[in-house]
Amino acid sequence: MKDTSGMRLHLSRTAVKVAVKNGWGESEIRDCFEHPKKVYPSKTRDGQFRVVNKDICIVGVPDKNDPNVFHGITMFPNGSQAPTKG
Repeated sequence: MKDTSGMRLHLSRTAVKVAVKNGWGESEIRDCFEHPKKVYPSKTRDGQFRVVNKDICIVGVPDKNDPNVFHGITMFPNGSQAPTKG
């Protein structure tokens, strides 16, 4: 996965809890996903990717059955070392 063009984002309950905890609204999350500064594979979790802008890092996996869907597992403030627990 090189970018998120043409993909839809589905967030897990954990990702939604983290977004609320950090005060990120739908428009901020959508902007991160639709206009990321960087998309790269996780160094520690095979199959996971990180979608990053200046403020948010969305961690997730592309859907195995629908290549147009990305499942956001969690997210955290960009620049922190580990995901924030929900």
